[in-house]
Amino acid sequence: MPGIHTIQDFILDNDNMTPGLTTYDWVIEAAVHTGALYSDLVANLLNKDFTVEAFMETRTEPSS
Repeated sequence: MPGIHTIQDFILDNDNMTPGLTTYDWVIEAAVHTGALYSDLVANLLNKDFTVEAFMETRTEPSS
């Protein structure tokens, strides 16, 4: 959706092939918030604003 948006949290985790059971999940990557432990070592902290521009969708027919 076009407009200005904010990423407030980002966590990428592995559910270790146990959907619905979080006991064995582990975090692969996460973004750091301003003021968090070790945030002084990170260049790009959250919250992060970004803009989505309006676009025109183009559809093509599959080639045969």
